[in-house]
Amino acid sequence: MEDSVGNNGVTANNVAQAIHTALDWASTPDARLNAVAFLDSIKGGDVRALANTSFLLVKKNWSSEIRLHAYKMLQHLVRLRWEELSPAEHKNFANLSLELMSEIADPCENWALKSQTAALVAEVFIARHFLFIIFASYSVTIADFPYLDIFFGGSFTGC
Repeated sequence: MEDSVGNNGVTANNVAQAIHTALDWASTPDARLNAVAFLDSIKGGDVRALANTSFLLVKKNWSSEIRLHAYKMLQHLVRLRWEELSPAEHKNFANLSLELMSEIADPCENWALKSQTAALVAEVFIARHFLFIIFASYSVTIADFPYLDIFFGGSFTGC
């Protein structure tokens, strides 16, 4: 999830330009509509390209507006397309999300970006542990499902 070009040939620069165009009031209405349509096609296209591109765009070398939109795209993926990723990709996504927490910890970092990072980690936690929450309500223990332990890197001991 770290290439500059996604699986379908979409580059982070193309998506960043579309975000800029969609948010820029100086853009023509048609340009904004085209940019939004392009961003919607990214969100609805290949889930791996969406993840790759979004993780690139949350890095500090992009503007706050682009980073914020990239966080929203990652949250969209977790909320609506999570099941399209494999368990190994779930683990990788969770690890990358947690790494973002340490990167965003800079006291000078924009609070909105900190908030979106925390929201992303919470979304990943909920997506990865939804079954655990359901099982817990039926008195099933974590020992019955050790793979749920992956998010915590083996440190979760159960209820």
